[in-house]
Amino acid sequence: MATARLWPVLAVATALAATAAVVAGASVSGPVGALVVLVPLALLDVLSPLADAGALQRDTRAASRRLEALTSLEPAVTDPAHPAPAPASHEVSLDAATASWPGGRPALGPVNLELTPGRSVAVVGPSGSGKSTLAALLVRHLAPASGSYRLGHADTSRLRGDDVRAVVGFLDDDPYLFSSTLVENVRLARPEATDQEVADALTRARLGEWLAALPDGLDTRLGDGAASVSGGERARIGLARLLLADQPVLVLDEPTAHLDTPTARLVAADLLAERGRRSVVWVTHDGVGLDAVDQVLEVDTPTRFREMVSV
Repeated sequence: MATARLWPVLAVATALAATAAVVAGASVSGPVGALVVLVPLALLDVLSPLADAGALQRDTRAASRRLEALTSLEPAVTDPAHPAPAPASHEVSLDAATASWPGGRPALGPVNLELTPGRSVAVVGPSGSGKSTLAALLVRHLAPASGSYRLGHADTSRLRGDDVRAVVGFLDDDPYLFSSTLVENVRLARPEATDQEVADALTRARLGEWLAALPDGLDTRLGDGAASVSGGERARIGLARLLLADQPVLVLDEPTAHLDTPTARLVAADLLAERGRRSVVWVTHDGVGLDAVDQVLEVDTPTRFREMVSV
């Protein structure tokens, strides 16, 4: 990179030296001599961006190769050629379901889970035990390797992924915030939502006072990487998205993992307050929120699930 940036300077320096030699050995007027010497210096401003263009071309080609490698991968889940109608009810049922990531070892199961509308279950266990794989299975980012996953009495293998995700909402431990306005970041969950509906979702996520204090309200830009947003605010913006999308089943994958304990408890209370109105699957590695769920599913290893325990 450094050599590429220096070559225009070296080229101009060489041109200057050659020009000086010509001027010294030739009979030219002063103004013409000055012009001959200064023209290469002027070329420096023209040639310098070429080094940046070369570096950009190299980076772009590398990015293109990475994208081509990604697009050549076989998808973990594909939609059926003739999908069944979207489910009319929202019961979640896993029957001896197992799952694995492409090219990897078994990462989940067999697991049995019955979740009726309005009920909540916590999935607890150490890192690497299969909790996030279960969450991916429930939102159909993975398909069961064996066993079955039914949603509203329909086997999800016969449903479009978008139809599953229209019913099952997902929130992970690090909701992504775009370098855009707050309203557009939340409206991502439901593009046709009005500004008032977005504001209502933020208020229900306990961000009403924070919203009122923002310099431009809903039109406040969050900035690159959302550096001005705290971890608790980021988690609540993710919750506002979920509330705006209004899905009847929520899968919450470690949404309090990076928060301090007091903030984690507040966010957990907000998220689990949706139980009763929605079915909730609360994935966690600690005890936060366990006192607010109906059942607990303990995970020891990717292939060992204990029976659900009533709380």
